[in-house]
Order: sequence, then C-alpha cells, then structure tokens
Amino acid sequence: MEASAASQAAGFSVNGKLYKISLDGGPPVLLSSSGPSPGADWTADGFITAGVLLKGLLRIPAGGGDPVVLAQLGANEFSYIAPEVLPGGKAVLYAMYDVRATQQARIEVLSLTNQRKTVVGPGTKARYLATTAHDGYVIISMNHSLSAVPFNLDSLERRGQPVALLDDVSFHPITLQSQYDVSRTGTLVYLKAGADSKAPIIMVQSVDAAGKRVSLLPKVGSYANVRLSPDEKRLVAEVEEAGQSTIQVYDLQREIWIPVTRPGRQYGQYGSPVWTADGQFLILGSLAGLYQVRADGAGEPEPLIPEKAILIPSAVTADGKRLFYTSGGGKAAEIWSAPLETAGGLLKAGAPERFLKGASSEWAPTLSVDGHWLTFESSPSGSATSEVYVHRFPEDGSLTKISTNGGRAPFWSKTGQELFFQAGDQMLAVSYSDKGGVFVPDKPRVVVPKVGGTAAGVFADGKRVLAEVPVDRPNVAKAEHEVVLFQNFAEYMRQHVPAGGK
Repeated sequence: MEASAASQAAGFSVNGKLYKISLDGGPPVLLSSSGPSPGADWTADGFITAGVLLKGLLRIPAGGGDPVVLAQLGANEFSYIAPEVLPGGKAVLYAMYDVRATQQARIEVLSLTNQRKTVVGPGTKARYLATTAHDGYVIISMNHSLSAVPFNLDSLERRGQPVALLDDVSFHPITLQSQYDVSRTGTLVYLKAGADSKAPIIMVQSVDAAGKRVSLLPKVGSYANVRLSPDEKRLVAEVEEAGQSTIQVYDLQREIWIPVTRPGRQYGQYGSPVWTADGQFLILGSLAGLYQVRADGAGEPEPLIPEKAILIPSAVTADGKRLFYTSGGGKAAEIWSAPLETAGGLLKAGAPERFLKGASSEWAPTLSVDGHWLTFESSPSGSATSEVYVHRFPEDGSLTKISTNGGRAPFWSKTGQELFFQAGDQMLAVSYSDKGGVFVPDKPRVVVPKVGGTAAGVFADGKRVLAEVPVDRPNVAKAEHEVVLFQNFAEYMRQHVPAGGK
C-alpha cells in the first residue's frame, strides 16, 4: 500500500491482514483481517479502499473497524487490482483479471453508483494524473510496457487511443502488477525490468545416494511443480515460456512433450498438477477451485471442485478413491479431502471434508499406501520453518512430529512402511510401525545426502529422488534493482500523447 494522505503513517498487507504503522515509530496497528489485498489506496477522508482477493472492493476505516463492501466480484473475476480513488472520491480506477485468462486483464473504472466501465484492455495496472479539474491521463501498464491515454473525469471515459511510452518496467508475477507509481505533480517512479523478471531455470534430475545425477528432460527450462506419474514413465510440470505457463506431460520413453493446457494466462491459469492413481487424469489447482484434465492432452480442463477460492491439489490415494488438497495459503492453509470416482468418462468429487479443524496452518497432505496415516507440513508455532507431521486417518487425535529442525516435501514409500522428507539439502527416510493405532517412527536416516534443490518425489525403489535443481547462469546479468525517477513526466506525456476527443 502507501502512506496516508497526511503522510503520517504507512499501510501494508501481510498474511491476509491490513496494518498501518506510524512514520514516527511504534508497533503496527491491525486494521482489517479481510484477506490478501493486491493493492489499496488511502484517501484524505480517512478511509482505505482495498481490493481483497476473491472478495471484492472494500472500504476500511483508517482507524480500524468493520469494512464496507463497495463492489462485489463478477463471474470468473478474482480481485480489484491496485485500486486508486479518483479526484473527488466518486470513482475508483483499477485492473480486473479473469480467473480463466489473465491475458484478458483490463483497466476499469467504478463509480459510486456501481456503474462499471472498461477504460482499456489489456492492462495490468492503472494510475490517474490530473492536468485540470476535469481532465487528465490514465497511465496504463501491460506487464513491462507503459502507455497513456487522455481521460475525462466527468464522463469517466478515455479520449482517444493509448500511446506507448516505456517498455522496461518491472512486472511482479505474484502480485500481477507492474512496479510503478505516479505522483500528483507528475513525477513517475518505476523499478526497471531486469533478470529478476524472468522465471528461474532448473534441471529435472534423478539423484541417488552416491550422488549420481541423471537428467530426465532434454534441456534445462523454467519448470515448476514437477511430478512423476504412478508408473514412472511420464513427468508433469508447469512449463513457462515467453511469459506464459502451460501444464505439460513429458513422455520419458518417447522423449516428447504433450501439452494438456493451452497458453493464454500470464504465469499460468492452472498450477500444482497431481496425477490420479491410474495416470489417466491430472488434477489442477486454480484461483477458482480444482480442475481435471486428461493426461494424454485430449480435451480441455473441466471443473472438479468449483469454488471461489485458491485450491491446491496435493495427492490422490493409491486406490484412487480420495483426493487431498489445501485451501488458502500462508498461516490460513487448511487440509481438505473429497471422495473421488469416475463417471461418464470424467472424474467426480464428493462432498469435501476438512481435516484437523484447528488454528494451525497445514499443507501438502499425502496418505500412506495402507490408508491409515496422513503426512503433511505445518508451522503451528507461526515460525517461518515448517515441520513434517503424521496423523492417524481418519482423525483420532494421534499426532506425531517427524522432523526436528525443519522438514518439507514428505512422500510415502510406494512399497513399504517408510516416510521420506527433505531436511535442508538432505533426503531422509523414516521406517515406522503401527502399534495399536499409534505411529511409531524409527530414527531418520539419510537416503540422499545432497538433493541439490527441491525434492519433487521418490522413485519406487526408494533409492532415488526426483529433484528440481536450480541452474547457475553466470553469463546472465543479475537483476539491477534499478529505480528510475522520471521528473516532468506529465510534460513528456503532453508532448507524446495526443489530446484526443470523442
């Protein structure tokens, strides 16, 4: 967010909560727990107008208190991005994304009568710069580019077509915002695009106890959330190319890629793919619930658990009859599961059920092959370090902590009573026994002493780890983090952008 209108405090959002802090010092003050905010504007009337993910546009008292909903979200919309209250306080300028394709992001204006107008599309962020009491410019970004168009404050309409001005503005793939702002006096400030705007490059490898590494893909690339198929003959991954992400399957025997989703959304509409037990389907996370898609590339993604929430699939049980997933993120992550069956050539999910209804945050759930034990990550103390736990399934109160100094990426053995997890850069294994319904673990032992990156699975032989290994790129320039201050930007726009007209 930004400083208050009187420049006496600053606002910020962390873990779905909105705070303010005095510029003279002191502890942060909680203003609202409405949810993650992709931008807010603090106006002179003592209110904060905030976009809240999957909830709408809210008006929050700067002194704290119950928020008022200014506008709801429409179908397939997920947030009002970087809202700005226009002069006079009668309208709000913002970017709006479609959950199905963020390449369809557009710049809109909302009046207090709840009348919405599209100013221009596409666009990922907008700011208004007044030149008179009735006219000004809307400055529009689309990823790394910046353009401007004359805009009338009375009619809330643009006058003419946008004119390109800059093409080196940094774009943040998580907040989906271009990194710039404009002062009321016409000074532009922006973060210059650099190497930090590119997705990380990794190798996908199998790694054994002796340190032998075998590359499983023909080349390095921008891969994420790689998973091995149940028969270990295919891989699925999020593949980022030219700023767009798709879910693709790689056939390890034929050495070919099979796209299962189409490009069309910045950094991916779908993510975190999970195989079904028979390898025929993939379950995908999204901003609007869970989807299913055939793993052979035939057909389009179809809703599985439609919900106006971010859902992340984690695992399907070995018998294929239950799906585990996480709802929310950060300190609000919750474990859910749902019965699963096949009907009419598609997957069908039953009524979702929440697991472990407590105050802690839990994620990455996976059920053991025998169906008795659920492993997951959690940070119940609120620390940044996660630990690996095991709980009896279904719930009976039996909870066992497995890791001691940090643990992540837990995976069950496919053939025996072992639990694998990553601690630091090591992959550990824990043998266990079931004594009267109590999980009894042995001392962890090292399986792979140096993963080299992030463990993405364990092969059926229990001796090799699937790893996402970052690639050092010494010949690629490091991010400069260069901030550009563009004075007299208003005059520059007047010279380059025609006044326009109706």
